[in-house]
Amino acid sequence: MRLSLGIVALILATAAPALADDDDDILQVKQAFDPAVAEIAAGASMKFTNADDVNHNLVAVAPDGTRVDYGVEKPGDSTLISFPTAGVYSVICRIHPRMKMRVTAK
Repeated sequence: MRLSLGIVALILATAAPALADDDDDILQVKQAFDPAVAEIAAGASMKFTNADDVNHNLVAVAPDGTRVDYGVEKPGDSTLISFPTAGVYSVICRIHPRMKMRVTAK
């Protein structure tokens, strides 16, 4: 049985989520993170951009529970958050508690 390259690429693309590039842009829109789940290489960073018309306050929670508060982010502002070690991180908004994101650093 022979598979075409297109089918093989489709199988590989759906088998595992792609790792995000450095400075991958995460939007905060409609008081939610877009996307709400992401993977990134350990040591890389993501840029969070407030595309809402309200302020947000980003907090990153490391796998060991350490919290880093990045302060208030006004509409149009961006914040660069790094994920230095492998593990599962949470990013939340202190102003809007339902805004939650999971980032897996590999």
